[in-house]
Amino acid sequence: MFEKTKDFHDKTNFKSTKYLNINSCGKQTHNGNGYPLLRSKGRVDYHLLYVTQGECVLLENDNETILTQGEVKIYKPYERQHYRFSPPFTQSYWLHFAGIGAEEIMKRLNLWTKSIYNIGMNENIIRLFDDIIRETTLKEHCYQSICEGKLLELLGYISRIAVSEPGINSSDKSGLIYSAIEQMREEPLKKSDTAKMAAMLGLSRGRFEHLFKEVTGLPPHKYKTKLRLDKSRYLLKNTQLNISEIAFMTGFSDPLYFSRIFKKTFGCPPTKYRESKERI
Repeated sequence: MFEKTKDFHDKTNFKSTKYLNINSCGKQTHNGNGYPLLRSKGRVDYHLLYVTQGECVLLENDNETILTQGEVKIYKPYERQHYRFSPPFTQSYWLHFAGIGAEEIMKRLNLWTKSIYNIGMNENIIRLFDDIIRETTLKEHCYQSICEGKLLELLGYISRIAVSEPGINSSDKSGLIYSAIEQMREEPLKKSDTAKMAAMLGLSRGRFEHLFKEVTGLPPHKYKTKLRLDKSRYLLKNTQLNISEIAFMTGFSDPLYFSRIFKKTFGCPPTKYRESKERI
C-alpha cells in the first residue's frame, strides 16, 4: 500500500490561452524504491505519463493499478494523481499540456473516455518525446510552434496505435484507413511496408488489408500503384517530360512495364493519352 504522502506542488501548473501549449516535459529514471507522488486536486492541465521500462503503480479509488512497460496514462485537468514507481528500475516520459483547444483535440482523437492505453514500445512515440524535450530545453527560434506540432503528432500516434480491432465501426474504419492513405500520398515513391503500417494502426496485417480493401475497393499495393499512375497522368498532361523520365519519377524502373500497366489501367498507352490531352 501507499504510505502517507504530502501534496506535490508544481511550478509549471498553469492554464493557457493558446490553442495548445506544452507546460513542461521530461524523461525520468528511478532507481530504488521510487518516490510516491500525490496531487490530491490534480493539475489544471493534462498529464501524459508513458512507462518505457519497469512499472508505475497508480492508486485510484483506493485500488492499485499497475502501469507496465508500453502503457500510457492520461490525467485530465483536476483529476487526482497518486502514483509511485516500482523498484528496482523504472524509466518513463512525462508531458503536461494545456490550451483552449486541448479538450476538443482529445475528444476528436478518441482519447477522452479511457485514461490508460497500451501503445507498446513505439519508436515514433519515443522520438517525438525526445524531440519535444530537446526543443523545450534549447528554446531556439519558434520552438513553441514546433512543439505544438510535435504534440499533435504525438497524440495522433497514441490514438492511432490505441485503437483496438474488436468492434470497429464504419466511421472508425474510414478514419484508420484514411490515415494510411495520407501516409501513402505523402510518400508515393516509398515502398510500402504493409505489416509495419498495420502495426502502427494497432491492427494485424490481414485485418488491415481487409479493412483497406473494404474502404477503398483495392488492396494496399494496388492502391499505391494507382497513386503513382495518377501522378504519371498529371505529368503527361502538364509537362514535356518524356515517357522514360515520367516512369522513373513515378517509381517505375522499367519504362516498358510502366507503359504496359498504364495501358492496362487507362485503356491507352502513355503517348496516346498525352496526344489526346493535347487535342482537347
